[in-house]
Amino acid sequence: MSTAIDFKDLMERLGDEELIEEIVPEFLDPQSKYIDIITAAIDSGEASAIASSAHALKGASASIGALALSESAKLLEDMGKSNDISSAQDLLKRVVAHFDEVETLLNRSDWMAVIKAG
Repeated sequence: MSTAIDFKDLMERLGDEELIEEIVPEFLDPQSKYIDIITAAIDSGEASAIASSAHALKGASASIGALALSESAKLLEDMGKSNDISSAQDLLKRVVAHFDEVETLLNRSDWMAVIKAG
């Protein structure tokens, strides 16, 4: 049973299981790059870069039903927008943990069955 991806939300967004099976696995590579960019931006104190990369991660995560990841990315985006990134490193740990859950799930050969089981 997995909560990394919400199947009901995903079906509402995409509406077709074949499309889901085609699109969702493509999520990982581009999004891991955003996490790298966010990490570097936190290290260098670049709030706007944190906000823009977290925004992209938020949207992509929501589009595949990775709601916990999307919400955590939204909080990071909001931090960047407010230019208060004092606790961004701690929040990044949560984002990475949620991303790791999604990655672990999508690397399973039976990921579709797992998310359907909910």
